[in-house]
Amino acid sequence: MQPGTTVDSTEVVREGGKVITVSGDDVKSERRVTVHQLQHKLSFPNAVNSLVKDILAGNLRPVLEDVYESERALDALRKTETRHARGKLVVSLQ
Repeated sequence: MQPGTTVDSTEVVREGGKVITVSGDDVKSERRVTVHQLQHKLSFPNAVNSLVKDILAGNLRPVLEDVYESERALDALRKTETRHARGKLVVSLQ
């Protein structure tokens, strides 16, 4: 959870797009950008399952910036700390 990051995300999403966050930020919708908050509760696995179903159904299209091999996980963390990622960073454990 990185509070304060949702506003940054909404600024790079196209008009009418969606942002899904766990930041806990209270953000007003601008430019018709929809913000969905995933809650940190016991229902979190259900929320993730619902999110995966929406992705598989084509209702959501996550943007991946890069996939890092597990040996480069710290590089991925450093990239997130710059707050300049333009999409999701994935660490592959295979």
